[in-house]
Amino acid sequence: MFISHQTILEALVKGFYSLEDYVLFPNGVIKSNMSLIELLGAIADDLKSMNFDIVKDDKLYYDGNAVPGVIGLRTSKKKDGGVIRINPNFPKSTRVETLIHEYIHIKDDTTPILPLSAKEVNSIPLHDKLYLKQVEFQVEITSSILMMPPELLLRAVMKTAYNIDEILAMYKSFDKRTVLRWISIIERRLPCHFACVWLVKDHKGDVIKHLIRESYYYDHANDPSPFDIKTVLATEDSAAATACREKKDVNKSCSINGVDYYCYTYYEPNQKTTITKNNTPGTVSFDYDRLLVIGWKKKDYDLIKLYKSV
Repeated sequence: MFISHQTILEALVKGFYSLEDYVLFPNGVIKSNMSLIELLGAIADDLKSMNFDIVKDDKLYYDGNAVPGVIGLRTSKKKDGGVIRINPNFPKSTRVETLIHEYIHIKDDTTPILPLSAKEVNSIPLHDKLYLKQVEFQVEITSSILMMPPELLLRAVMKTAYNIDEILAMYKSFDKRTVLRWISIIERRLPCHFACVWLVKDHKGDVIKHLIRESYYYDHANDPSPFDIKTVLATEDSAAATACREKKDVNKSCSINGVDYYCYTYYEPNQKTTITKNNTPGTVSFDYDRLLVIGWKKKDYDLIKLYKSV
């Protein structure tokens, strides 16, 4: 929600060129029309040929937070290979996405690999948080293009008349958050809102606070703007509030601040993550439920449904 419209457009263009220049054509291993199983097999073979190993590691942290994967190089040069460490504590969908993400880092010479230690020679600039966000966003865009080619996804969105349940079924191998965010970025016909909220729970399983991980409205012409998910959650008959109350997926229309919306919400219970504290040995884990929200103004959504029915 803090990334500009211009940056998004530039990342999309660069992502297509990155795949063309560094992934698809240089070695012929990766093809744009591969199934996910074929893609993962080709990536594994290509990584092996470049002297990169894939190992499990359940103790991966960066800046105090558990992360799904990291790359460790054998030397300062990618050509000498290295190790991709994947955190088995994350869901399979996240591990799949992480492998593809790290593969893009390795293949694309314009996306540097972060040294694990900020003390390594010439690594301090790479640990600048703003720079890191820019690099990671670009890699996310490039890997999303590879995992979910926009032309195929957009065709499916129109064919199903924006039935997000059907879209998620088609892309069930990926994390729902990744798919929904990708739709919000590339589907330019309708302005869209998207939110991801963690409902943090205490030891009794009661929700004690909401952590808003993402919440934005994007009209694909201007910078994404904040989406008032707090008001949505406070609106009793909204899809999001209903999903939280009933702890299930809910798709429905509702009025927020006088505007009618149609939203798809997905309630994912019993999530877990761990963090480390600088001054405390060991790790701390906490449980949460995850709420995902995607939607459009109802007048726009109804227009698509009408067009599809004609």
